[in-house]
Amino acid sequence: MVSYQLFISLSLCIVFTLFTHSNAQYERPQPVTTYPPDAKDITAIEKATSYKRYDDMAVYLHTYNWLTGHHQKAAFYPRVDEFTQVEIPGSDQVLLFNPNLTVWFEVNGYKTDMKHIYDRDKDVFISYWTVVIDLNAGKLNGIQYDEGCKNCHPDQCIDNVCGVGRTKMSCNDEGVDCNVKAYLAWFGHDANNFPCTSINSIPSAFQRYSLTPVENFGNGLYDDFIYRVKNVAPPLAPTN
Repeated sequence: MVSYQLFISLSLCIVFTLFTHSNAQYERPQPVTTYPPDAKDITAIEKATSYKRYDDMAVYLHTYNWLTGHHQKAAFYPRVDEFTQVEIPGSDQVLLFNPNLTVWFEVNGYKTDMKHIYDRDKDVFISYWTVVIDLNAGKLNGIQYDEGCKNCHPDQCIDNVCGVGRTKMSCNDEGVDCNVKAYLAWFGHDANNFPCTSINSIPSAFQRYSLTPVENFGNGLYDDFIYRVKNVAPPLAPTN
């Protein structure tokens, strides 16, 4: 799989230059619908094997409770190469602080690793994941997390992802969003061989130049982001 970390490193200087030496305005993408207009569209999207920019793509967020064996998933249909936030509303009280819960993402048979959402011993939770979908000439080439704990203290790290201490993020405060969420971005080239640009908008690409601490990127207080798009899922559906 082509490494996107090198791509990010090479492009960060260009991105920073645009921010500091240009007055160019970046156009935000249109809001992404949770579901296509009818079941026929859903079937076509789920069976797709090649993708152009702005095509709909089926992305699934899975949760599994290791204590009860309960498996659920939520379906999202973002547009390819639009930096997107996916979210499960109301999950802050039901799912977020469960030490037995793991989460993973799936696209067309490709799956990420399972990640824990909460560490009871550390009293730390994951406020968001960043998921990168890799395309090779429009064909799905893999899906992985943008991960690493260089930007946080080891005590805040859960499964190689920076988390947030519960005392540092007041989930009950107005305007603070603690739902289970992830940011989606694409890397590679689409079916028309256009390079995917949404990879440039992931949080790790901006954290070193931003005054926003890592714990604030997942709570809705990220005014310094270029793109802020919400794709809200319905409640999780049981898989059995």
